[in-house]
Amino acid sequence: MATYLLRDGSKVTADIILPQMDVFVYETDGGKTVQVVLSVEAEQFLLNSLSSKVVPLRRRMETAYKKCSA
Repeated sequence: MATYLLRDGSKVTADIILPQMDVFVYETDGGKTVQVVLSVEAEQFLLNSLSSKVVPLRRRMETAYKKCSA
């Protein structure tokens, strides 16, 4: 399972692979690998791939995406 850092600062753990050009990978002091989502498209793909347990997060990110698109 990978840990993703979203553009709003939230972290999500998912068993999804995003294209390497859409993420920046770093390692924490504790040795844990975190992938920072860089593009809106990659973030939307990730959120749409998650289970319904993350619906509030998905709604928040969709709202942020709409503000960026306006």
